[in-house]
Amino acid sequence: MFPDRFVPTGRYGAVVCGLAVALLLAGCVGLSDDTPDLPDGDEAVERFASVDVYNQTVVTQSTVDNETTEVRIERTVRPATGEQYQVTYRDGNRTVTVSNGTTRWIYRPAVNEVTRIQTEGTNQTQQVERLRDLVDSLETDEAGAPVTPIVPVFPSDSPASGGSFNATGYSEPIETEYRGVETVGTHDTYVVGLESAETSEREISQTLYYDTESFVLMRAEYSITTGDSQIEGQMRVRNISLNPPVDDSTFEFDPPDDATVVTPGIERFENESELRQAADTEVPEPSVPAGFEFERGTVVDQGVSLQYSDGPRSIFVVTRSTASVGGDESEQVDYRGRSYNLTREYGRILVDWRCGDTVYSVEGNVDRDTLLEVGDSIECPTATSA
Repeated sequence: MFPDRFVPTGRYGAVVCGLAVALLLAGCVGLSDDTPDLPDGDEAVERFASVDVYNQTVVTQSTVDNETTEVRIERTVRPATGEQYQVTYRDGNRTVTVSNGTTRWIYRPAVNEVTRIQTEGTNQTQQVERLRDLVDSLETDEAGAPVTPIVPVFPSDSPASGGSFNATGYSEPIETEYRGVETVGTHDTYVVGLESAETSEREISQTLYYDTESFVLMRAEYSITTGDSQIEGQMRVRNISLNPPVDDSTFEFDPPDDATVVTPGIERFENESELRQAADTEVPEPSVPAGFEFERGTVVDQGVSLQYSDGPRSIFVVTRSTASVGGDESEQVDYRGRSYNLTREYGRILVDWRCGDTVYSVEGNVDRDTLLEVGDSIECPTATSA
């Protein structure tokens, strides 16, 4: 979910205790002598894995340029195995995600479509390693192991990422700081701050609140400023129950008999020519702005995804053979003879259109006109307009 790595510095954030921290704090306050010490990364992971199961209701709010989106998530999780049952409510739509630790099912009742993904425990392993790296980064006065924070807390339905938010473009130096213990609801939490370094291309501020007993994330706040876009968000746990009785069948899923089941086989490439040779489907040849270079791509049974980056910014070009175009919040835009659907969410802009049986989309943290220019450069092999 978060493939790129952050580089942390310092337990008490010598650089953090400056301009960046002012985004979250009124001033720089040191820890008192009676502030509880943090455990090390291994102990944090052990506490997290010691929870057999938990139920949690989470509400996330994301405000992008004064437009706010709210998502409610109800989930049951077994931390040690990665088993999970989750229902996500967004814009009146419901998505059900069920994982047994090795296979993840994503069911969208509105379109009666199920996506089946083999995970082989990868997501759980990554989550555990992120937690370990983050906590360990707080125990050193020098740059430590790379850290990939667990937030920004974006709902995992970004069109370009195929069902999980892709954090590429956020791989910048991050400074971490332990800020003591605060009470969230009825839970004592360790408070961890993360701030972008002064050399970063964008301003990133994140505050995480981990339950001191279980290291379950109880609350998160973040803000990201990049170019002309301002993203602010928060995650709140409305209720949580640790170790409730849960039947094993909770983490099993049988698709409805009439549902369309998609099982994408995914190949990942860091070389564009190798991707083009491996793909069995048409691969677009977009013209991207100067300074953008191919960074990585994927080939799946239903299409391809190409990612181009100039460092702080990324552009995704995606083709899909099984997908709808636009959505309730989309705006129709005519540009140089082609009709596009334009959607703004989570600080990114998505434009998509249909060419015959294929849906093309261009998404990124760049301006609208740049995305439309990239879209216009892509030839439609089966039709000239949407």
